[in-house]
Amino acid sequence: MDNLISYGKMQALDDYVRYQCPSCRRPGNRLVICNKGTYLFIYCHTSGCKYNKGQRIRTVPTSESVKAILHRKNNVSTRFVKDLPYDYSTSMPKAFREYLIKYDLQNKTDQYKIGYSPTENRLIIPTNDGYLARSITEQPKWKNYTRELFVSGEAPYHGSIVIVEDPLSCIKVGEVCKSLALLKTNLEERFLKRIIKCGMVYIWLDGDRAGIMGAYHLINMLSPYVKTRIIHTKKDPKELTLWEIGGKLNEGN
Repeated sequence: MDNLISYGKMQALDDYVRYQCPSCRRPGNRLVICNKGTYLFIYCHTSGCKYNKGQRIRTVPTSESVKAILHRKNNVSTRFVKDLPYDYSTSMPKAFREYLIKYDLQNKTDQYKIGYSPTENRLIIPTNDGYLARSITEQPKWKNYTRELFVSGEAPYHGSIVIVEDPLSCIKVGEVCKSLALLKTNLEERFLKRIIKCGMVYIWLDGDRAGIMGAYHLINMLSPYVKTRIIHTKKDPKELTLWEIGGKLNEGN
């Protein structure tokens, strides 16, 4: 490890690289080395490993990046990830596991790579170009680090689609029908072009004043191009069973 650290720091602040930990030697790239500018932060996801609590190590300037050094000297597969937190892991504290169980989403962690970040103290849902972070105790509930809308469900943009507020509701509804989460963002033209290809758009936002106003705004935006219907419920979609979600979608059909 000392020889590795002496090679220098990452190419940019908060860049990080994963590789096999030389201390615990557990399979997989469980060790994370993150560039914090004046020091490297070392963290291993293996409980009991000497790097599990994290260590700060002073960097030594060099013209070569750690990525290149690892590839050449250690012949291991590495990749820089700027989007996910450096301590992202699919293991999480009991309180966060119970939070997913509460909404019957515990069996979706593998499919959507739902994990946890100790520094963020939030659930992490990776996306194609970033991630979404959900707190169970703090405000704001959600932090959005992606430019893409979060979409769940297997079908492409045809048939029906349900627009909901948050990604966890999106994952739950996605078990019944293709769904996307707005997360208080506006629908850009590139997303509208995809959505209007659908045969039916259900708009299922929060039941508060802002949610109702947002739903009618979407109706005005989409109704000239595609069939639309608003669904109102006191509970968020993620709080309902799949049977109840299917019932709501079939009402009026």
